[in-house]
Parts: sequence; C-alpha cells; structure tokens
Amino acid sequence: GRAEGLLEQFESGMPGESVLGAVIDDEKRGQGGYGLTGSTAVIRVSGPMLKVLSCEDWMMGGLSTVDVRRQVRAATKDPAVETILLVIDSPGGQVAGTHELAHDVAEAAKVKRVVAHIEDFGCSAAYWVASQATEVTCNATAMVGSIGVYGVVYDAKAYYDKVGVTVHLVSSGGLKGQGVEGTQVSEEYLEACQANVDAFFEQFKAAVSAGRPGLDVDAVATGAVWIGQAAVDAGLVDRVAVLDD
Repeated sequence: GRAEGLLEQFESGMPGESVLGAVIDDEKRGQGGYGLTGSTAVIRVSGPMLKVLSCEDWMMGGLSTVDVRRQVRAATKDPAVETILLVIDSPGGQVAGTHELAHDVAEAAKVKRVVAHIEDFGCSAAYWVASQATEVTCNATAMVGSIGVYGVVYDAKAYYDKVGVTVHLVSSGGLKGQGVEGTQVSEEYLEACQANVDAFFEQFKAAVSAGRPGLDVDAVATGAVWIGQAAVDAGLVDRVAVLDD
C-alpha cells in the first residue's frame, strides 16, 4: 500500500476461499450481527482488514474492523452468549483500526471465553487480533504470524523527468507535503516514515506480549510465517484443531 497519510498496510495477500457456511449448519443470526450456534457467537474475520470499506473493497472481499468491533461488543453484552468464536481467515491489513479491534477482543476475553480459530490465514494484523483471545487454535495448513509492519514509498521523479513533467511542491515547510508523486523523496522523509513504522511495530509487539505472556515476541517478530503445528511449537497458537472442535 502507499504511504499517503502514513496508513501503512500490513503484509498483503489473498486469503483462501472460506467454507464456513457449510461447516456451522445450525448457525443463526444474533441481534448483534454475529452468527449464533447454541451459546457460541461466531464472528468471521475474513479477508483483507480495513477500517472502513469502500464499495470496491467490499466487492474484493475485504472486511471492516469497525463492523467486527460492533459484533464483538454486542456478543460480549449478550447474556445468551457464553463463548465468542473468532473465525479468522485473513492475511492482515491496515494499521488503522487494528489496535482498537484487538483492544475490544482483549476486553471481551476478560469476561467471556474467546477462542480465535485461524483457518488458513492468520497473519499480520489478523494475528494481532487473534493474540488477544483466551485461546488460539489453527487448522493444520494455516499460515500464522507475519508479525511486523511495512510501508511503501514510491519515488517517481525520474519517470516524471523523462516525460517532461516537473512537479513543484509548495508547502509550509518541513515534512509537509513530502512524498507527493513526482517530487524527490528525501532521506528526511524516509527517516520519518521509518520512525512511524517502528512506532506501529512496538505497539504490535506490546499487544502480542500482553495477549500471549509466555511468548518470546522478539524471537517471532521477524515477519516470518509458521504453518500449523510449527505455529504451536513457536508459541503463536495453543493447538491445532478444526472448526468443528
């Protein structure tokens, strides 16, 4: 994703197609928008995570962290719900909105059992959220981890020069307006972007440390991904399971 506004995206990728509707046969729709099977609220976290979805994002299968937060809060307050099951199949997404969703999951886990089941993908921002649950499970082929943050800054000045276009930046000074397409990307701007990525990264690690207190976060916060049992062995997941479990 572009670094405009410094809303850096977590590692991207396309999640596998979910078959959850075929698995939970007796699921009904709770008043809070979540699925309800017995006393378990089923909340899907599927697709790239964005704070607010555009029409295009929705058509591409993205999810709004604001919508998921509403469901988590409603399920937490619902006296008929004993367990909240987060069914996660996501490669991650934007920094914006992730901290707030993870916080709501952590708050829910203080009063109810919250299980995060990773089905195929639980990476980056999705793992940030999963780590706040009471228990984390994954299927045998799930890809888990990718703890880290990145941003992309494009320097298109050479291209603009080649086609004969000069971009003049008129700003109040300092970093204001730096990074505009067609202008020279300065070292000062890159350093500022790096500082922001580092700050996001520290928040990510702090949240995982709080949610998984026995985990050596620095050892796994390399951007690497673990599959199935390897994620259990690394301490990212409690056990391998299928959704029916």
